[in-house]
Amino acid sequence: MYLLMYLLLLLFLTLIYFYDIQAELVYAHYGTWDDFASVASSQDLEGKVVLVRSGMISLEDKVRSATSISSVGIILSSVCPSVRL
Repeated sequence: MYLLMYLLLLLFLTLIYFYDIQAELVYAHYGTWDDFASVASSQDLEGKVVLVRSGMISLEDKVRSATSISSVGIILSSVCPSVRL
């Protein structure tokens, strides 16, 4: 299990090195369905990178929510930004 996770992380880091993703950053609180719904009511989230706080729900649920809205990436933060993006 850990070997598979390590290999996937290595693949991900390799892809990041070779590809340059440029997208708008959107803050979606904890990344719950309700958070994405409230952000989506004011702007389109498709093709954007989503910044979410850690906690409240699992990382798997955060990623599942982000992919359901067709975002191109997700950044997990352990601190809350003081300014809403």
